[in-house]
Amino acid sequence: MNEQGKIENEMEKQGEKIEGLISAKIKLQKQCSELRRKKINSCESLASSRETIDRQWLEIRELETQNIDLQKIVEQAETGVVETFAEGKYTDAVCEVVMGLLNLNIDIRSVAPAIKIVVETLTNSKVERLPSYGTINKLMYEGRCISLLNAGHEMLREKMEKEPANFVLNDGITKARKKYKTTIISCSEGYRQVGLEMLPTEDSDTLLDMNKSVLTEICVLMEKWSYVSSQTL
Repeated sequence: MNEQGKIENEMEKQGEKIEGLISAKIKLQKQCSELRRKKINSCESLASSRETIDRQWLEIRELETQNIDLQKIVEQAETGVVETFAEGKYTDAVCEVVMGLLNLNIDIRSVAPAIKIVVETLTNSKVERLPSYGTINKLMYEGRCISLLNAGHEMLREKMEKEPANFVLNDGITKARKKYKTTIISCSEGYRQVGLEMLPTEDSDTLLDMNKSVLTEICVLMEKWSYVSSQTL
């Protein structure tokens, strides 16, 4: 009985040790969970701080840009000259105004004089420099290329996604007894107008040939800028 009692006492002690170890393990697990939670909170706080810093840097850059623009306005007011040409090219504002006037069907030769009259009258300043006839023609060609590329991208995307096929529309306009036609390509998100061309005759064969020419031009531009091979389109 004495031996059995000793064994029981020893087992009881071992049981108490095991319970103590289990309690210690549970305590450590709780501490680990708390540390993980604090780490997650710290990471979230750090990420939030980084986002705040990035946002503030963007705001600083925007304010710096606005400050530069305001300085230009002040200099313009002091010198009485409107800056239209900088760093070897016409400013974006001038290009936008030119394209806007062309979209209103203003004659190319009238674009620069129209800008000069409006700007000098409204701002009581002198216009520094305006695009020539050749430069405006170049801007028109660049705008046409961009519109053709945009239409090509839409057509390619819809082809890859197997959306409804595109179709070509035409609209006509008469100006100074000359007939012109616009080419319009339908897309799932609307219509893409890709340019205005003189219409030599109004028969269907001429329209078909001109539409084929527009589609060929789109393929050539897409291939030239390495977007896709002409066979894909």
